[in-house]
Amino acid sequence: MSDEASPPLATRLDLPASQAAGETLLEVEHLAISIRGAQVVSDVSLKVGAGEVVGLVGESGSGKTLTGLGVLGLLPNAAKPTGRVNFLGVDMLNASKKELRALRGAEVSMIFQEPLSSLNPSFTVGRQIVHVIRAHEEPSVREASVRAVQRLGEVGLPNPGEIFHSFPHELSGGMAQRAMIAMALACEPKLLIADEPTTALDATIQAQIMELLQRVVEERQLAVLLISHNMALISEMCGRVVTMYCGQVVSMDSTRGLLNAPSHPYAWALQQAARVEFGAEDGWGGIKGVPANPFAPPSGCRFHPRCPFAEERCAREEPALVELSSGALRRCLLHDEIKLPVLEDWDA
Repeated sequence: MSDEASPPLATRLDLPASQAAGETLLEVEHLAISIRGAQVVSDVSLKVGAGEVVGLVGESGSGKTLTGLGVLGLLPNAAKPTGRVNFLGVDMLNASKKELRALRGAEVSMIFQEPLSSLNPSFTVGRQIVHVIRAHEEPSVREASVRAVQRLGEVGLPNPGEIFHSFPHELSGGMAQRAMIAMALACEPKLLIADEPTTALDATIQAQIMELLQRVVEERQLAVLLISHNMALISEMCGRVVTMYCGQVVSMDSTRGLLNAPSHPYAWALQQAARVEFGAEDGWGGIKGVPANPFAPPSGCRFHPRCPFAEERCAREEPALVELSSGALRRCLLHDEIKLPVLEDWDA
C-alpha cells in the first residue's frame, strides 16, 4: 500500500471531523440505559464516520462498555435502553433479533475485554472463526477454513494454520487478542467496537496491537469506536474523543484538543493523571476522591465533589452540554469562567 493511497494516521488526526471521516455509519442520539430503575447511562450522543476512529474514555464505571453494548444490542436483560442508535439505517434499539443477527459479525463487530474469557473454551479458534463466516455467508467449510487461516495470518499470528487448530487456553494473552481481532474482521465489517483491546497485555504486545489496529483502519477504511482508558492508545489512534463520567458525556473534542487543552475539568484531570504515568513532573498523581456511583449520582454536576474548580451552585444545578467557540462540547456550568491550564508540552 503506497503512501499516496493512504496518508499517515498522524496526518488525519489534525483534520476536522468532517474532513477526516467519510459518510456517517453510526449515529447515537440521546442514548440512556436504565438498570433496576436507575439510569446508569444518560443522554449519550456521538457519531462515527467511515475511516474514522472515535475514542470513548473515562474511568471504570463511567458507562463506556454499556454504551458499546447498547450500540450492538447486546445489553443484559436487566438493562432498558431508550434513545436512538442508527447504524446503516437500522435502529439498533428497536431492531428484530433477525436484523441484529444479520448485522452483528457481518457489518459491525466487537473486540471484547479479556479475550481468553470471551473466546469459547470448548472450540478451537478456527472453528469459532469459521462459524462467524458461515453465519453470514455461504462458503463451504473448506473455503471458510482457508479464509479463517488467512485472517489469522493477517493479524500477525505466527503459524496461522497451527493456531487455527488451537484451543483458546493454548494461546498467550497477546495471541488470543489477535485471534479475537481476526474473528471480528472475518467478514470485513464496516464498524468495529474495540473495548479495551490492550487490557492486561504487556507494553510490547500493546504496541503491536496498536500497530495492527492502525494498519487495519488504514487498509480497510474501517470505522472504529475505541473504548479505552489508555491515553497512549487514544492519542495514537483517534481523531476525536468522547469523555464520559458517571454515565454522562462531559466533553467531546479533537484528540489534540483533549491532550493539549482539555475543555472540561474532568478531562483535564484525566490528562494530569496520565502525565504522571508518563513521567511528567507537574502531574497530579491521580484524581482526588472516588468515582461517583452511577446508581446514586451526586446532585447537580456529577463531577463537582472531585472538581478543584467547583462552586456552590455546581452542587445544585445540572449542567447542559454546551458547544464552545473551538467546536468542542463541554458539560460544565463554569465554561465561561474557568480557564484550564494548557498542557503545551504534551507530545500528542
